[in-house]
Amino acid sequence: MADLEKEDMQPENAAQIEHSRKKRRTIIIWLRVIALLFALFFLLSQCGMSKPKAKAMIVESCIKNVPFAEKWQQDLAQLSLKDDNGKLVAQYCVCMWDEPLQKLSAKQIQSFSKISPQEQLALLGGEQAFVERDRQCVANLK
Repeated sequence: MADLEKEDMQPENAAQIEHSRKKRRTIIIWLRVIALLFALFFLLSQCGMSKPKAKAMIVESCIKNVPFAEKWQQDLAQLSLKDDNGKLVAQYCVCMWDEPLQKLSAKQIQSFSKISPQEQLALLGGEQAFVERDRQCVANLK
């Protein structure tokens, strides 16, 4: 009699075990999907640069490149200034880029490097505004 009960229970146990395996597999699949979505959203948030990050990168690029420009060296010589520690170039770059970039939207800043130099200049207020801002920023160096 005990053997009959064991035989009757085995199909039920097997069905329960199979059901719990399927349940576990489904839960694992959903956990993987959720983890993948979190990773994807994280990566997308890093790809889309925010406006402050983009502005900081543009100013940083200016700070790295301006000291090697002849015009910068001439401007410093005319004002009898030396910029050994990079303080003046940082001041100049913030002056040159902060205000014009503040007027642009995050989308415009992100696509800034993809447009032509003429379009970039137009976004920054035009050639005359850019030259005037340069004069003003150089004059404010201390």
